[in-house]
Amino acid sequence: MPFSLARTPRLVVQTSTGEKTPVVFGRRIESLVPAVMPRKPGFAWIIADRNVQSVADRLMRGLRGLGWQTGCSVIPPGEKTKKMSTIEGLCSGMHEGGLDRGGCVVAVGGGVTGDVAGFAASVYMRGIPVVQVPTSLIAMVDACIGGKTGVNLPGGKNLAGTFHQPYGAAVAADLLKTLPPRHYRSGLAEVVKYAVVFDRQLFKFIRWNAVGVREGDERLMLPVIRRCLELKAGVLRMDTLEHGKRAILNFGHTWGHAIEAAGGFRRLTHGEAVAMGMVLELKAASNLGMADASLAEAAGALLQEFGLPVKSAMEWRNRAAPWLAGDKKKLREAIPLVGFKKAGAIFLRRVNIKDILDATC
Repeated sequence: MPFSLARTPRLVVQTSTGEKTPVVFGRRIESLVPAVMPRKPGFAWIIADRNVQSVADRLMRGLRGLGWQTGCSVIPPGEKTKKMSTIEGLCSGMHEGGLDRGGCVVAVGGGVTGDVAGFAASVYMRGIPVVQVPTSLIAMVDACIGGKTGVNLPGGKNLAGTFHQPYGAAVAADLLKTLPPRHYRSGLAEVVKYAVVFDRQLFKFIRWNAVGVREGDERLMLPVIRRCLELKAGVLRMDTLEHGKRAILNFGHTWGHAIEAAGGFRRLTHGEAVAMGMVLELKAASNLGMADASLAEAAGALLQEFGLPVKSAMEWRNRAAPWLAGDKKKLREAIPLVGFKKAGAIFLRRVNIKDILDATC
């Protein structure tokens, strides 16, 4: 389906494992969330990032007005929250608060909150539903669907986790206004990822409308967000559990995760690291004959126009190189690298880590 500004306000994501996740789009979150909650009101436990606690409070008031019983856990923002002790604390809090297997979790926040809340929901009483309410652009265009949950271990990012598909997700334009400019720009890295990998028409659109996209124009961004989720949904229909093609969605994340780890998960945002990761992986693909150099130049220029620190990619490459060997996708010293054929088709090839390092020098 080609990209268009005319988009319906609902998308149903179907996975290769048979689950369906409805996603609704609109301007105000209070009017959207009830449409993707379980039909019969019960107990909804909200897990919220401290930065968006006011959004959680709005949702709790709205849900109570519809007959839901509510509880809430507020977690600190940032990657440092993604650890096993957080999961234990959340599960204990839900149990002490009276949440039973008939209830659900509502994740309110960015990608970290979605990962942590989804993980907690997947293991609490052996699994209860989770509804994703993304408040960051990264979570809106990517993390709110697909069911990946996880926490970090000392050896690297997302090394412990589960697949737990959301019961539903709600994407509201008014929540984009909760983002500091740096975090909004970070989300644009994931938008560029989808455009580069899957949809050259979308890539042209965001290049032609770079100012409006950079400034968060709702008229542009809701259709762009929906298109990114459509593209991800197409991959999930084929490979939900990342046995093959879903690894394409890791474009930029192999180097990106290594860069995040090298910065102690606090120097850079996820999107900043992924932006540099895309530049490095396109450079590697170009040097290995898997992509045209012009694609790397165009993507790098657009990322730079969006205010992402891609000029520092080589500096961070040197710091992050030791972390590449701990990537969870590694198999016999090789990692999947995305390649781009001239016709626009994409492919995956397992490339030895040493060759990737040499190709990004």
